Amino acid sequence: MNFAIENEPSDALKAVFRRHASGVSVITMNGENLKPVGFTATSMTSLGSTPALASFNVASGSASWGPLNSAAHVAIHTLGIDSEELAKKMAAPHELRFLDDDWQRGPHDLPIFREASGVLIAKIREIHSIEANAVVIVEIEQGLIGAECDPLVDEGVAYGDLLRMAGVAVELEIYHGVVHGFVNMGRVIPEAKRAHADAGLALKRAFSQHA
Repeated sequence: MNFAIENEPSDALKAVFRRHASGVSVITMNGENLKPVGFTATSMTSLGSTPALASFNVASGSASWGPLNSAAHVAIHTLGIDSEELAKKMAAPHELRFLDDDWQRGPHDLPIFREASGVLIAKIREIHSIEANAVVIVEIEQGLIGAECDPLVDEGVAYGDLLRMAGVAVELEIYHGVVHGFVNMGRVIPEAKRAHADAGLALKRAFSQHA
């Protein structure tokens, strides 16, 4: 696995969310006799970094529901924008999800997909059933950190250059080590709060020039 290991839970949560480009996650765990079990989730979110908690939803009628109720730990994979096929595979029939050799065992013998942008190793703390669904709350123990990537940064720089050529005043600030949608992650990523403050100051300067 080409991952760096982060053993401080709060730092692990922040680092993995910086790589959560697609908004789609894959949850894996072990079933009976270490049989790998997993599914695609679009509901994974942070509940805060102190303590480092996250949650995701699962249908209580799904094939993953039984193993999830018996599991002590899960691996939460964040996916990059180029991981569409993995997301689709993990939403396919269960018997097809682990046929390929694109995964291996990680901490707690959990199934880990190598193409994930990051992986959170987490202990299940609570499961709350609501109608035909359930909310699973987990506590982060460790992070496996993949490469940083925002494929749109070059387009943003090019757009700024075009605006300057058209006579528009431009302030360009690149926030390193985060994904494209990081501004929506203010509860977890400090760079998001800094970006909000920077944007507010830029707007204040712009409005004062035209007052």
